[in-house]
Amino acid sequence: MKKPLSAQDKAALLESVALFRDFQWSELCTLATLMNFQKVMTGSYLVREGDNGAYLAVLVEGVVTIIKRSPYGRDVQLGDIYKGHVVGEMSLLDGEPRSASLYAQTDLALLVLGKADLDTLLNQDPALGAKFLAALARTLSVRLRRATGQLARVGQGFFPSP
Repeated sequence: MKKPLSAQDKAALLESVALFRDFQWSELCTLATLMNFQKVMTGSYLVREGDNGAYLAVLVEGVVTIIKRSPYGRDVQLGDIYKGHVVGEMSLLDGEPRSASLYAQTDLALLVLGKADLDTLLNQDPALGAKFLAALARTLSVRLRRATGQLARVGQGFFPSP
């Protein structure tokens, strides 16, 4: 039987993730103690659109495909996510159901942070919790800017023309 990853092992995995680029080793170790290591097999769904689940996952190995159901009932592949990225942060922050499905193109290795773990962080180390939330906000901002840029390129907008 394989022994579980230590906090230092998990912190070492977090070091290569862009979200954590401004974090000190001690901060990564603290965060790592709150995260669970999980594996997901190729061909499985990490989450399905509409599922509940207030947690985020740091992809430390593998490739995930984002799939969104169109208004016409068709599944549309929006893109792939590679190791070093975070998924599921929106549901962690707002508690809403998953906005898309995540399909494992390869075997995945994940570090998972749940809502209860985030609450523990915010209560036990408010400064580190705020730093983590600020890093998540930057990640979401980058994704929103990219999405609005893509909408502009295809000639669609958020608001109808007058």
